[in-house]
Amino acid sequence: MLSYLFVIALAQVLQRRIWQAPLLAMFSITFLGTIGSSVISLVVLQLSGISLPIADVFGLLTLPGILLNMLLAIPTFAVMRDVARWVYPAPEVE
Repeated sequence: MLSYLFVIALAQVLQRRIWQAPLLAMFSITFLGTIGSSVISLVVLQLSGISLPIADVFGLLTLPGILLNMLLAIPTFAVMRDVARWVYPAPEVE
């Protein structure tokens, strides 16, 4: 739950700063959110007494997760943009 709150807060901050480049913001949030989620999960597991090698966690879990999230973010962005345009159409200029 903490990692999702981290991603939401990050999205809100980036939306205010680079709102004119939504694709760049989406890729930035995807990249930083995946890394942040992995770090938070690793810290929680370490505090629970489960010791995992950091190199293995990032090499076997985080990097493939970033790649998969980036690949899935592209069609998701396109679909959500179309849905947003359908739900909130731009006003017609006369």
